[in-house]
Amino acid sequence: MLVAGEDHAGYDALVRGLDDAAFDLVTARDQSALLEAVQGGSAGAPGGWPDAIIVDSAILDDRHALGCLKDDPHTRHIPVLLLLDDCAASVAPPADEWCADEIMLQSTAPAEIVSRLRLLLRLREMSLGLQRANEQRSDLARTLLTLSDLSGSLTACDELDHVLDHVLAGTTDITGAQRAAILLADREQRYLTVVASVGRTAGSLSGLGIFPAAAEQSCEGRRIGIDAGIAGRVFASGVPEIAGQQESAPDAAECFPFERDRGCAYLPLVATGFHNTSGSIGVLCLGRRWDGVPHAQVDLESYEVLASFAAAAIAGIMTRTWRDQARDSIVLALVGLTEQRDNETGRHLERVATFCVILAEELRQHPTGREIDETFIRELRRTAPLHDIGKVGIPDRILQKPGRLAADEVEIMRTHTVIGAETIRSVRERYPDSSFVKMAEDIARHHHEWYSGAGYPDGLSGSGIPLAARIVTLADVYDALTSRRVYKPPMPHEAAMDIVCNLSGQQFDPLVIGAFVKHHERFRNIAAALNDESEPVPEEASCTSVDESK
Repeated sequence: MLVAGEDHAGYDALVRGLDDAAFDLVTARDQSALLEAVQGGSAGAPGGWPDAIIVDSAILDDRHALGCLKDDPHTRHIPVLLLLDDCAASVAPPADEWCADEIMLQSTAPAEIVSRLRLLLRLREMSLGLQRANEQRSDLARTLLTLSDLSGSLTACDELDHVLDHVLAGTTDITGAQRAAILLADREQRYLTVVASVGRTAGSLSGLGIFPAAAEQSCEGRRIGIDAGIAGRVFASGVPEIAGQQESAPDAAECFPFERDRGCAYLPLVATGFHNTSGSIGVLCLGRRWDGVPHAQVDLESYEVLASFAAAAIAGIMTRTWRDQARDSIVLALVGLTEQRDNETGRHLERVATFCVILAEELRQHPTGREIDETFIRELRRTAPLHDIGKVGIPDRILQKPGRLAADEVEIMRTHTVIGAETIRSVRERYPDSSFVKMAEDIARHHHEWYSGAGYPDGLSGSGIPLAARIVTLADVYDALTSRRVYKPPMPHEAAMDIVCNLSGQQFDPLVIGAFVKHHERFRNIAAALNDESEPVPEEASCTSVDESK
């Protein structure tokens, strides 16, 4: 309690009355001392800012002298009781013009002043309680809105890096954490690895305490044992924890060294139905808050909702990634069986898939490439190797013939497009909504169509040919020209480029040609890096045909 006034009998009686009422008193004799005591309260006064102020108007220079206290967000809530001289009370302005909460006469009995003061303090507590409740409701509304936005963002993500970025952004927004990190377990659950982090020092979590302060390099990619430290304990138990609230885990070099620091939060990332029995996939670590307030147990409820969103999205991506990896392995194994019967080499598929991605990424920048997104490119990379899978139905005498095919043999060879498409269509009937299977069927059937309509098997032309097939057409032909076959040597890049470009608008889509020309040096480099042969590509080659029916 701060009491400010000049020495007189009434002031001395008031001080005694407040002292008898068990208030801790700080006194000031003039306006300057009053303002200094209040405004320096957080640093200088024993108890911080005063709970209330009683001030004799006689020490004030004017009635606006206390305005600075009401303008300061740290002191505006402090009740001010102003004591006026009895003679001046009849002409005095109202309390708000004095920047006071209440006005009383100096002659008022100390007991009545104490009673009024207690009422002001109760009103202040009620006001602060209402303000805190409003702030909590506002924080809750903001948290719910952020969680809603995060949920929508995570639903739209199809790459793990994007999911991790959204999770960390939402985490620091909701929790106010200075730093955050996501640790994921490997499939064998031997380690927890830092896969993403965010903080004041990009990539450095020394302030979070996960690694020592001396290690100011990026911590992403670093790992700890699956049972090490608080993170390991939270991963195993599925129960969130705030550092310092439980006994420390056994000290070990791989443990998080900041387990002694209070206030850092660890949340398990648990996905229902994940491949392991517990459903645990990792841990979300939160550093200390910007406002310096430690994370508390009461905060964990909203944090756990955030962690559940994150876990579901991350698990979905991880499951899909593992499924895709398995699918890719099966696809490549099946195509490998075909290639064992063909004269083409294994790296042909790798080169064609890489060429297709280059072309698609460039076409994505074109206004007509609206259908190309990350999913399109990802599926194109995986389906391009299936373009010749129909060759499994071609007789060996034709498929392995060491030379040019006769006319009737060419017709039989051309049926590989229909055979491949019909084979894939049988899968599509079971998975009608699969864009992967649809693209694979389109490529298998139409990668020998010509932009002019002179191709096979359906004589499609222009945009009537699926875009993925138009891309694979160029990639496949370029690779056929620049690769060795039993009936021809490899063609130099420049010669192959001339042939391909001269067929723009005939065999090839002009837009795809434009993408090829822009990145033709990358084609050259990839063809060299993934070359099937040890000897250099010859400077001259006699082959000029691009109707590579085989």
